[in-house]
Amino acid sequence: MKMRHKIAQRHPVQFHIRGKCIRLALLILTYIDNSHCFDVYWNIPSQTCQQFGIYINASQYGIVQNTDDVFYGDKVSIFYGPGKFPWIENDLPVNGGIPQNASLIDHLQMFTDEVTKKLPKDFKGVSVLDFERYFPSYDMSAVEYKESSIAWVEAMHPGWTPSQIETEAIKTFNETSREFFEILLWKGREMHPEALWGYYHYPYCQNDGPQEYRCQPQVVVHNDEMSWLMEASTALYPSIYIFKDSGWDPVSRRRNALVRIKEAIRVRKNIGKNIPILPYFWYRYHDSSDYLTPLDITNT
Repeated sequence: MKMRHKIAQRHPVQFHIRGKCIRLALLILTYIDNSHCFDVYWNIPSQTCQQFGIYINASQYGIVQNTDDVFYGDKVSIFYGPGKFPWIENDLPVNGGIPQNASLIDHLQMFTDEVTKKLPKDFKGVSVLDFERYFPSYDMSAVEYKESSIAWVEAMHPGWTPSQIETEAIKTFNETSREFFEILLWKGREMHPEALWGYYHYPYCQNDGPQEYRCQPQVVVHNDEMSWLMEASTALYPSIYIFKDSGWDPVSRRRNALVRIKEAIRVRKNIGKNIPILPYFWYRYHDSSDYLTPLDITNT
């Protein structure tokens, strides 16, 4: 199994060095494989520590680390908000707001430029795409994307019935959001065919409670409906971040992580591709500033 590290945007870890604050977080991806135990990948911007005379050599512990400890390097890279995805921020559209109203050409060009700039020409490592504003699924996405899609269709077809409008909103959102998600995977694979391309957090599970020992049934259905996303990927990157408070204990934390791994294995089996499964692991709890206990580290 392989493990890796990711920068957490919502719950960053803070290290105070000589009065400065450097935000670091750890993500571990896990490839289930009988040939060896697991590899740990260092995906932390610790290169910034060098300005304070601090050099972190994670490779001495057997951790796979980018050459010169750069964040976008030869072993692992993660792209936050890749390309030019549309989204809604504070009820205002960004880049068109919804995929029906955005430019796929601009999206692809920006992503191509970003990959060209950040990845070495011979890159063969882990390459993660992280976009979490909405899903390539109308049903799973937040209400503002549904409302905006309905308004978009209504403006184009003012004489349609509400039922016709909603049907078209669902259809066009699903079709265009698929294009925006899928095209980056195909382009990444074209540019770096030996790299491991996939989206962070997929497949989802949403078993976020301490006694939820299975993925949400409707999420499992949507994972099957989004099998095209997994098929276009060359690795899966589910999240196994765990929680500390609100009724959680070591047993429930372990089961919570295990269920997410099992869902990724199920999805992989269904698409018929033996691609790596690389769960994102964080060394702090998702709802606390505390570091994981040795027991929770071992269990997860």
